[in-house]
Amino acid sequence: MGTVLTGDIYIKRGPFVYTVSEKDKQFYEELLDPKHDDDFKNYLKDATGHDSSEQVVAGVKEMFRSFVRDIGTKDYYGCKDFWISTINDGIFPKNGNGKCITLEFADVVQRGIASKAFSSMDELNKEFISLRSFLQQGEYVGKNFKRTKPLNGMCFYMQNEFSIPECDDILTLYRYGDILLVYGRDGFNTIKPEYSLIPANFLEDGNYSFYGKKNKEYYDQEAVYEAVKKQAHAKIKKYTM
Repeated sequence: MGTVLTGDIYIKRGPFVYTVSEKDKQFYEELLDPKHDDDFKNYLKDATGHDSSEQVVAGVKEMFRSFVRDIGTKDYYGCKDFWISTINDGIFPKNGNGKCITLEFADVVQRGIASKAFSSMDELNKEFISLRSFLQQGEYVGKNFKRTKPLNGMCFYMQNEFSIPECDDILTLYRYGDILLVYGRDGFNTIKPEYSLIPANFLEDGNYSFYGKKNKEYYDQEAVYEAVKKQAHAKIKKYTM
């Protein structure tokens, strides 16, 4: 937990929860109150240096409404992905060892590289867990996973009469809390089985099950780690060439 090497694999512990200070929340709500329309327009005038059109006023109001509406919502971006660490010398001397830690993953949807930097191991460990720790502390499952009900109207990981076992089965390898390390096709971004993660939002409501005979092929944690690492590095290479 106390050291990190370039090329290590990390997993997000959970989603980003959007929050604002109580002061900002009160500020947004007051400006959005219809009786403060003149105050809102004056606020925009002070910010821009000129009067704003009704279209601009409406657009900024909607943005402020979204700020209030999204408070407490969870963003699972990056929770399904394997992040790769890099140590860069001389970026953050205040860190005590003159190093900055960067994690990045291949975003197959955006077809690019997403990254996040940390100034210390303590900061990194609050948000991420190393794959080695995940495997060591997790529980080996070895059974297929499926959702028994749609999640927010989405049928991800559902099984039906049209499912093809050899194509659609998702084999759960290890479980850490409500995060699953799995092997299989996701039906959208892959044409052959690969390692991926099922984040907590698919387990929190309890509408899922494990099924089938227990598979003991993936007990070797080091072999699983190296296979995931090879896959993650290959994806990064694909988007940096």
